Amino acid sequence: MKVSLAWEKSEAGGLLEEWLASHQGDLSCVLEELYRENFPESSGWDELEISLQFLDEEAMAALNGQYRGENRPTDVLSFPLWENDGHLELPPAGGVLPLGDLVFCRPVLDANAAAAGTSVQSELALLLAHGALHLIAWDHDTEE
Repeated sequence: MKVSLAWEKSEAGGLLEEWLASHQGDLSCVLEELYRENFPESSGWDELEISLQFLDEEAMAALNGQYRGENRPTDVLSFPLWENDGHLELPPAGGVLPLGDLVFCRPVLDANAAAAGTSVQSELALLLAHGALHLIAWDHDTEE
């Protein structure tokens, strides 16, 4: 099983998108291992797809308000395609499985990295893994 990341270049992503492009293979390998360990069902597909998008603070605040009722920007939002009431309901295995969308806000990501004393790239990698788990119905609200 392979994990592919796709995004359209945007002003909001800037140089971070260039870093993503140059490290896409490494990030995909990390996500493949993450899914092998935590999403055994993933072995039924040849490829898992994750769509990425970068928004500015205003657009992210609007999206966060619309979907989570919080009218402020956040670092990442996850939009899983196969989650229903906190559980995965997957189509029949085989071929390519699009998992969903991860939307990042670069200014919040930058602020989080500065507060944590880490690089923006490390923060993005952390949020990518965090969001990838949300795409398979991992949630903060339950111990499972």
